[in-house]
Amino acid sequence: MASTTALTQKTKDAVNQASGFVKKNPMIPVYVIGGGFVLYLLYKLATTTSNAVDGLSDIITTDKDAGGGAVIIDNPTVKPIGASINRAQAQNLAATLLSSFHTWGGVSSKEFEKVKSVFRGKNAKDYALISEAFGEPRRNIITGEAGVLLSGSFKMNLSQWIAKELTNAQRLELKQISTGIF
Repeated sequence: MASTTALTQKTKDAVNQASGFVKKNPMIPVYVIGGGFVLYLLYKLATTTSNAVDGLSDIITTDKDAGGGAVIIDNPTVKPIGASINRAQAQNLAATLLSSFHTWGGVSSKEFEKVKSVFRGKNAKDYALISEAFGEPRRNIITGEAGVLLSGSFKMNLSQWIAKELTNAQRLELKQISTGIF
């Protein structure tokens, strides 16, 4: 029983010390509870909507996977069935397209020549590979250049970029140099 009494006395002493500390520093418990509440809110925000974190990154950067940047290539030299290009070539062609489109307004005649060279002799499977590598970079609705979220831009795939950047005559010309794409 003596050890129980000693333990009880130590507990009472610890409680008295803690209460004395709180009486001398009344704001510390408020800070601890407030900090815990803020951490809880941040945790709930991050776990409730995983898109919230993605949305925040969209404000700062463009899509890192867009324009031939980060497509996973297991075996870059193997051509998928029906394609005339491999995935590594598709990435390079997607990057060429994005750089051609990344100008004020529509594409110039010099840039259109680059676009034509990308699609010359290509088929629908090639277009699918290039489109996958192109991703969905943001396009500024005012300038026509690639942009970030707060610049008035929207994510667009390759077909949407082509529809916005090229004239009807240019699209008809692409249709003549490729097989079954446009």
